Amino acid sequence: MAGWAEREEKGVGQVLSERRPDAPIYVGDTSRPVFWYLEQSQVKLTNINVVPFGVWQNVDEHLRFMILMDGIHPEMDTCIIVEYKGHMILNTVDCTRPNGGRLPQSVDLMMSDFAGGASGFPMTFYGGKYSDSWKADFIKTERKKLLNYKAELVKTLEPRIFCPFAGYFVEAHPSDR
Repeated sequence: MAGWAEREEKGVGQVLSERRPDAPIYVGDTSRPVFWYLEQSQVKLTNINVVPFGVWQNVDEHLRFMILMDGIHPEMDTCIIVEYKGHMILNTVDCTRPNGGRLPQSVDLMMSDFAGGASGFPMTFYGGKYSDSWKADFIKTERKKLLNYKAELVKTLEPRIFCPFAGYFVEAHPSDR
């Protein structure tokens, strides 16, 4: 059984394509396809299902999910609601404004990012206005906005449990070499 090191070296998509190329993968119908560069990457996945936003996808009698678009970046960002035996999980990681703010009220678990900035902007930009002080000010402002937005979302939705679990961007991961 391959470990974490192999997955990091090859990438999760490559390992999945070697072990289970037919594993069902569901993505929202964004204007920019999620697997835009899949063919060039030579990762062979054969069971990718593009589903419409806001429509429940039934897995079995107890499990269903719905993919929702981001109100700020609808061309590429999404979130997901999973319902299992009446318990609802909302994962809003990397989704700035889930479903334009129209969300269910009976959320048991809300999972969220707490730092933002997974794209590497502005840390990987140099020259011009992108000085270290500009980057620090930008990040401080963006984190404050994200914290305020997430706090407001938690206040509005009143989930039974709030789990901030996805965070900081690392510019130079060993697999980037």
